[in-house]
Amino acid sequence: MRVYEVAVDVSTEVGLGQSLSVAARVCVPDTIPEEPLVCFAFPGGGYNTRYFTFDMPGSGGGGQAGWHTSRGWIFIACDHLACGSSTRVEDVTEIGWDHLVAANEATARKLLTRLTDGTIDPDLPAIHSPFTVGLGQSMGGAILILQQGRHHV
Repeated sequence: MRVYEVAVDVSTEVGLGQSLSVAARVCVPDTIPEEPLVCFAFPGGGYNTRYFTFDMPGSGGGGQAGWHTSRGWIFIACDHLACGSSTRVEDVTEIGWDHLVAANEATARKLLTRLTDGTIDPDLPAIHSPFTVGLGQSMGGAILILQQGRHHV
C-alpha cells in the first residue's frame, strides 16, 4: 500500500472568509485494478484519518484502509475541518453542519478530479473511470448523508 498525504483547499466552498484546507490520506493498493473503486471515509467527531489507518497490534496491515487496499480499493481517509491535520479555526462554533458538508463535498470532488487527472502525486498514474463510495463512522456518517442529499457526490 502506498500512502499520500494531501491537503485540499476548501476556502471558497466553505465561505467563512478565511483560508481553510482539509487533510486527507490517500491509500492506494500496490496494483490498481482495471475498474478501480475509490472509497472516501469520514471519521466520527473529534477523530481523524488515523481512525481508519491505525494498525492494531498483531494485525500488520494499515488498519481498515489496509484491509480495503489489500482488496484493490483506493481508500481515502479525510479529516473534518478543525480535526486532525485540517485547518483549525479560532472559534470552532463558527463551523456548522453546512460548512462541514461543503468542506467534505469539495474534498471528495477535488480529490476525485486529482485522481482522474493524475495530479495526486507524480508517482501515481491517472485513475480512469473509478466507481466511488462513501463511508462514515458516527458523525462522519451523518455528514455524509447530508452531503449525499445535497450534492449527490
